[in-house]
Amino acid sequence: MCPRIFHIYGPLWVNGYGLMIALGFMLFTYLTYRHPRRKRLISDENYLNVLFIGFLSAIVGGRFLFVLFNLFSFDSVAEIFYPWVGGFSLFGSIIFVLVAVSIY
Repeated sequence: MCPRIFHIYGPLWVNGYGLMIALGFMLFTYLTYRHPRRKRLISDENYLNVLFIGFLSAIVGGRFLFVLFNLFSFDSVAEIFYPWVGGFSLFGSIIFVLVAVSIY
């Protein structure tokens, strides 16, 4: 797989891994939104709220755990908030999604 698909501006690139995650999330959203069983179990508004909370908590949790494990590899405190410096942690995303959606 091509690691970098195209360049946006400065240090920002569209990576193949991130693009596949985004496409998977959009496909999951589309297929589950149209599913008849989901329509009987949860309303459209609540379902989209859960997806939004899960998406945001995955981003925050993934970055938080990555920063926690690689705390001393950053040159300044500001680099912690730059997603293009370093990356994200899959386990942090999973843990934060499970906690945030359960609380919601």
